[in-house]
Amino acid sequence: MKTKVVGLLFCFWFVATGWSKAGVVSPNSVSLLSGTTSAASPYLAGTVVNDQLIPFSIQDSLGNTLVEGKLQERVTRSTATGQLVYAPRIRNLSAPNGEAWVMGLTYTGFDGTMTNIDYRIDGLGQVGPNSVSRSANGDRLHFRHDPNLIVPPDEQKFLSIYTDSEYFAPAGEITIYAQNDFGANVFSTTLHRVAAPAFAGDANLDGRFDSADLVQVFAAGEFEDGILKNSTWYEGDWNDDLEFDTADLVAAFRAGNYSDGAAAVAAVPEPSAANLLWACGLTAILMLRRPAK
Repeated sequence: MKTKVVGLLFCFWFVATGWSKAGVVSPNSVSLLSGTTSAASPYLAGTVVNDQLIPFSIQDSLGNTLVEGKLQERVTRSTATGQLVYAPRIRNLSAPNGEAWVMGLTYTGFDGTMTNIDYRIDGLGQVGPNSVSRSANGDRLHFRHDPNLIVPPDEQKFLSIYTDSEYFAPAGEITIYAQNDFGANVFSTTLHRVAAPAFAGDANLDGRFDSADLVQVFAAGEFEDGILKNSTWYEGDWNDDLEFDTADLVAAFRAGNYSDGAAAVAAVPEPSAANLLWACGLTAILMLRRPAK
């Protein structure tokens, strides 16, 4: 009965709002999802560049655990385009204190990013979301699981958020929502610092690449330090190889996002200014490499 009622409400809302089918999801829009594969969408095939498990649990107002599990935080780089696909999913789900289920999640960090969204039916998991909505400013994606609730021990299928981003940083948040009675209160938990689109150079994640970022990364002391795989985004690894080296600085300055602190991030330096920045950056590198006398 629970599923039938939710399904009727879902269908009514779909007709009333005039949702579109899955594909490019623009800000302030809603799309119905039906699932896709790498065969149907070849640009989704690629190499995994980030894959980790984040434990979570959701409690009710009395502190009782409704559900617990793990978020698989995955990012892949498209072989065809070099752009990133954000593909999280909820797995290892259980309800230790009786019936409960996950009814959706929100994912933030997509402001200014093109998104083509669905979920994968050619991978792990049993349940995919019914729809996705995007906030008016484009930052928040909300995946609804009704009537397709994720009831333990079922797991979520991989979401598929294909973007025009080339770099990612721990700049996003994922909030997971759960219930234990239809029509009752909804409880949630938020996971911070999950992978989201970013641009090379913005080490402190303040939305710009400027001198503050360069001061931060060089102060960390990991520039070509000879220690393998020891650098994070905050310490200068902007090309996702866990190293801070010349390649990261090249990627950051080549993107043309450097700001002097007064201009907006979107402002691209004039050629003369760009050349000056390159010269300053390379000079700094040579000075750091120069052995002490």
